[in-house]
Amino acid sequence: MASIDELKDDLFEPVHAFDKAIEEQPELMIPMAVVHLIPIALALGGGIMIIRGHQKLRIEKERTKQLSLKLQMHKHHHGRHNWRLAPEHRGAHDVFAPEYEEVPLNKKHHMHHRH
Repeated sequence: MASIDELKDDLFEPVHAFDKAIEEQPELMIPMAVVHLIPIALALGGGIMIIRGHQKLRIEKERTKQLSLKLQMHKHHHGRHNWRLAPEHRGAHDVFAPEYEEVPLNKKHHMHHRH
């Protein structure tokens, strides 16, 4: 098993090689820096794109969940209760709403009392 020092040396070997090459040929600095920076920049850019994509996905999932909940609430309050609609808002096939039933004027007072 390799020691920590050996692992560290292995990890830094490309860095040392880069430094040595620059010392021997300083004019290589910019081309070599570009060659080494491009993969780093691409990796960072890709990582940022993945993070942004993940954030967008989470935002869209949340929006979908919110819309779904709103739809369920809307259905809960308005769906399948056509019999509660006033006669002019119902189709002929809907059941008649008991609260719109013709009631003599003196009998309507019970519908408006407080509980």
